[in-house]
Amino acid sequence: MMKKHTLFILIFCGITSLGISQTISKLYPVLDIRNQIHFRYSEESNSTAFTNRLLKMYHNSEYISREILEEESGFQKKNNYIGQHRNVDFSALIKSKNNDFSYLYVGIGHQMMGSLNYNDEAINLLFFGNKRFLGDTVSIPFFTSYALYLEQIKAGKLYYQSNQQHKSFFRWNLALDIGQNYHHFRIKDSYFYTSPDGDAVDIKAKIAYESSDTSWTALYIPSGKGISADLDYGIEIQDRYYFEASVRNIGFLSWSRSPRIMTADTLIHFEGINTSLTDSSGISFATPATDSLLSTQNPGSFIRMLPMHFSAIAGIYLLQKRLFLGSEIRYFTTLKNKALVSLYATYTSHQKTFMTFRISEGGFGNWNAGVHIGIQLNENWRFQGGTTYMNSMFNKYGRGAGWNFGLTYYIDSHCNTCPKF
Repeated sequence: MMKKHTLFILIFCGITSLGISQTISKLYPVLDIRNQIHFRYSEESNSTAFTNRLLKMYHNSEYISREILEEESGFQKKNNYIGQHRNVDFSALIKSKNNDFSYLYVGIGHQMMGSLNYNDEAINLLFFGNKRFLGDTVSIPFFTSYALYLEQIKAGKLYYQSNQQHKSFFRWNLALDIGQNYHHFRIKDSYFYTSPDGDAVDIKAKIAYESSDTSWTALYIPSGKGISADLDYGIEIQDRYYFEASVRNIGFLSWSRSPRIMTADTLIHFEGINTSLTDSSGISFATPATDSLLSTQNPGSFIRMLPMHFSAIAGIYLLQKRLFLGSEIRYFTTLKNKALVSLYATYTSHQKTFMTFRISEGGFGNWNAGVHIGIQLNENWRFQGGTTYMNSMFNKYGRGAGWNFGLTYYIDSHCNTCPKF
């Protein structure tokens, strides 16, 4: 049975959980192939409509006044996106004993991916309830909320080739995936009508919801298990051109802990004294009809594909490889997002430091500008960090925020594959 506030929770779970992670390791794409240990952390959120102010207040469980909701309502469009992505990765690259051109790759990682796609009428119904729409029909042609949390244990190989014309690498790895939390909530071709006197509602609902372990059990108790693969290929041509393509998360998870699948495809008419979608706080999403709206299945388990992540980079080196002008495109399957397109310029000084200026558009938001830096601390340690949201993350009305950093320890202090200045 659908409990009070459940729909509200489902909707806002999507807010707490993607933007597309824009990694910093390839902003100056040198084929740095040597024994190394690498740590990377990135977390970003992005939206076409919701402001940083609203998301911060929601995450901090602050009171959200009606005045703020009214202002946020004015930012909504016919088609809105919001998402957040966290990626934590600890990995090592170790040269094979019997082959100078192959390396063993091992790593562990954590990913959090989520997205929310909705229209303006749906969010206004959530913000203000149906009393604002007496005598009107609220149309909800689409509404999708998705969230996934998982850990991965990875192992694979990297192969490197070099001659006078080009340098290239190919990497593959398999991963044991451990799912911790999953939900996918969808509304399609639905509407909500409230009578002029507010004493009756008509609902056409086409809803699908599936989840596993949304109660957040301990990390050592997996909710889902599966396998996946990653593929990466990069090539540098004549010390001038660079191209790279990758596909991540090619695989699936079998969810078996507290699995639920709920569906509805029905017309409902309700009459009564209480036909309001909101309580006195103005922020909930419950109706007397919701208890009977969804039919619930409790399967022993179900299998779902992971959101695959496609990315491609193309660019050119100038000024004796001190300057790299690059372009990048990224896209997630399953998640509701647009292709993220970026243009950037990276200048490096004697391979000791680099600075990147970047402009991006798409993904889960509008355009953003960012700055990244890289510093060779000594022969063995290198730091990289920055943000893609320099123009918005410090603005309460901005639509994006996030940062990332990486730290690499080179077991071999000398890089044979790096450019010589």
